[in-house]
Amino acid sequence: MSGEPDALAVVNQLRDLASDPLNRRAIVQDQGCLPGLILFLDHPNPQVVYSALLALRYLAECRANREKMRSELGMMLSLQNVIQKTTTGGTQCLNTEVYDLLQSIQTNRQMVDCYEGMNSRRRKAQSSLELQYKRAKTSANLLLPFQDAPVDVEQNTDLPDYLPEDESPMKEQDKAVSRVGAHQDGGSNWLSTAANFLSRSFYW
Repeated sequence: MSGEPDALAVVNQLRDLASDPLNRRAIVQDQGCLPGLILFLDHPNPQVVYSALLALRYLAECRANREKMRSELGMMLSLQNVIQKTTTGGTQCLNTEVYDLLQSIQTNRQMVDCYEGMNSRRRKAQSSLELQYKRAKTSANLLLPFQDAPVDVEQNTDLPDYLPEDESPMKEQDKAVSRVGAHQDGGSNWLSTAANFLSRSFYW
């Protein structure tokens, strides 16, 4: 039974030191104080657990301490164990406050990461739009005329008039296509027929 008053006295002393804002950074940076408070969270005496939680609550009020407190070995696990084992309302409420303060570090970090990711995607989209705008602007410049002032185009009067579509300039239309087998020299006859067809169809 002599161990409990000693543990209670030690944790009460740490609690009193942590109540002073000037001591909170030094307590967290100390190699023995923070691990000792974590060990006190598993103590069988409810008063020791409550005093340890109160000391941790004081320490967590300093934002600079929260990251180190959360990353301290056994801290988050011990706080979860207190929630499962403790039935006292005051201890559970205090434990929840400490746990939420330390858990908010991870939430804030996730929010920062999410915000940075959104900014990165926004910058990529903006650079892509700027690149497309530059390309569109460049292609639009290619469509601009070389001269701003209108240029008069001279009419070419040497060109002949178009022939009417319903009339053919060739008179010998009956010789355009010959009957198969009409001539013995099929090779030369086919060639002359094709030449006549082309000359009659594509005149200019």
